[in-house]
Amino acid sequence: MLMPFKIKKTDRDDKNHLNMLTEKGILWNTMFKQGNFFLYSIIIVILLLIYYSADLFKGIMS
Repeated sequence: MLMPFKIKKTDRDDKNHLNMLTEKGILWNTMFKQGNFFLYSIIIVILLLIYYSADLFKGIMS
């Protein structure tokens, strides 16, 4: 539900929102630092592509 603009946000709400953001940021940072999550995902995608293309080639060859 959309809140009407007249309602003022309290400081507490802002702090909670900030805490959520920083927790998410910390989570992402640790994921990236622990083992280059992005790099791993790219490698997995490439491996999957190779695997499926090999299956396709087998289908074409036979």
